[in-house]
Formats: sequence, C-alpha cells, structure tokens
Amino acid sequence: MHGTYRISATPLLFAEGSFRGKLKGVSFTAVSGDDTKEWYANNCGQFELAFSRVMPRRLAQALVVALVHGDDVELPGLYALSEFEGGFVFEWSPVHFVVPPARYPHEALS
Repeated sequence: MHGTYRISATPLLFAEGSFRGKLKGVSFTAVSGDDTKEWYANNCGQFELAFSRVMPRRLAQALVVALVHGDDVELPGLYALSEFEGGFVFEWSPVHFVVPPARYPHEALS
C-alpha cells in the first residue's frame, strides 16, 4: 500500500549502573516501498500511551513488556506517516504549563 510503513523497534537497555537492565530507549525503523525512516526515542514511560494511539491498548502493553525484556518487536500492521511522525517521544501536556485555578479566594496567587 502506497505511503504506509512497517515499523520495527529495537530496545536499548542500560548496560551498567543502578539502572542496569532497564529500558533506556528504543530505536525505531519505519520502512515503506521507497522510503526508510530511523529515529531514537528515550524511555520516559511514554511508549504504552504512544502505541495505544495507533493500536489496541492490550497490544501496546504487550509490545512494551517485550521491549522492557530486551526483545526486538515489529508493530503490527501498516502505518501512515501521520500516525508516527511524532516519533513516539514523550509529549508534555499543555496542562502542565497552566497554573491550576484557586479553589478558594485565599489560595489565589498575587
């Protein structure tokens, strides 16, 4: 299918230190008939949510478990560039940039 990609993911685990064996990040490769895209994403705990945007949550969870165990995985199906152009990287929610409203007048910031 034109304009669609198969995506594979290779985990990178910490080799030493207090995080030895933990998932450091993932190297992704997306391949279509005439194009290849490669990128790396640090593990900030975002992969399950990012994958669940393009597949069922249970499948996303299973893929993350495999990556955490150090297994290479291939995401099932074909993906349009728009589905992964963000690179499965951690995204800050705009909510984090807004001060919550005061519940009571004495809590208001001056």
